[in-house]
Amino acid sequence: MFNSLGNLQVDDTAALAFVDFGTGDTVQISGRAHVEWADPGPADDDGGTGRRVVFTVSRVVSGGPPLPIRAV
Repeated sequence: MFNSLGNLQVDDTAALAFVDFGTGDTVQISGRAHVEWADPGPADDDGGTGRRVVFTVSRVVSGGPPLPIRAV
């Protein structure tokens, strides 16, 4: 994760993909992300690390043909 956080300092474009392994459906979100550094918060807030990634969504793509993967 550290390398990825450092990459966001150089290029803030980012994307996340989510797969429903039961159906094969997918959702992709893309946008911009940056790291917020602060005093460490509670463990259930930021894991006690003092950093958060803020993601601003600019595009959502869902659907398309289901992926040929299924949970067993």
